[in-house]
Amino acid sequence: MATNQDAEAPAGFLENTTGKPLTHRLPDGSGVLLQPGASLRYKNPFPTHQRNITLSGKARFDVARNPAPFTVSAGKTNTTALGTVFEINSVPGKPTTVLLISGKVKVQAGNEKDIILRPGELLRYDAHLHTVQVSRPAPPARKSPALAAIPSPKEIIPTTAIIHFDNTPLTTLFRQLESRENLQVLYDPALLRDRYFTGSFNSGKESLDNFLQTIAVLNNLQIRRSGDSLLISP
Repeated sequence: MATNQDAEAPAGFLENTTGKPLTHRLPDGSGVLLQPGASLRYKNPFPTHQRNITLSGKARFDVARNPAPFTVSAGKTNTTALGTVFEINSVPGKPTTVLLISGKVKVQAGNEKDIILRPGELLRYDAHLHTVQVSRPAPPARKSPALAAIPSPKEIIPTTAIIHFDNTPLTTLFRQLESRENLQVLYDPALLRDRYFTGSFNSGKESLDNFLQTIAVLNNLQIRRSGDSLLISP
């Protein structure tokens, strides 16, 4: 049973009994962001030809590249991925959801045919109704500001729009967040050299803190927020 933020799971079992997200590295190097109350079971080490995990609760996975399939079983769904970042929420008695952040996943839900998700798509499976829905969450509608408050086109950075990153350097990513979120990001440029990110940030669906936690897990960084400042460290 894990009690600190970055722990080793004994005997292939990990449970987050803390009140905040828990980061963890699986035997193959894949990263996991486990939400409070969630738990994982898996073989440690993984067998040579498969990487199977059973999830209860909510977790985000950054899958290490490996020829062996990486499959997460949650409720009555099986999500298989290679080199992918995705999030699953599986709570007994409620529909299971799979959100693809980047890459590609194949989801087998109940007796339905395999479904391939694209980045940004959300699959919702209701085991009681035997229904599967795939959608692309949209950001909430924005009210038009008063004409006097409208900045010039170059200054407009919609705070509820989805930002897409395609192999974007982290230095560029943090500059965009500085402008969009009115933040000051402090870091050593050498620390972020040759570090990139592919995925999306949808502020209508995901909090900034959760998105930053994903960046931290994927790049083995520490991101500390204090008011309007972010400090990036190893």
